[in-house]
Amino acid sequence: MIGQAFSGDRIELYFEIIKNKRGFVVGRGVASVGNQVIIKAEEIMIYLQPTIKQSEEGNNL
Repeated sequence: MIGQAFSGDRIELYFEIIKNKRGFVVGRGVASVGNQVIIKAEEIMIYLQPTIKQSEEGNNL
């Protein structure tokens, strides 16, 4: 464990995108309280699901 956060702490999140391809985002991130890093992620993969537009919703009924 790098650090700790407690109830009432303000956690600052930083995320850097390394790659973005076909809905998959790969990046790295850091969470900190003040200047103290509490967790670090060297590689995070996120899938971004496309949103349905309102005009397309009505056509699916």
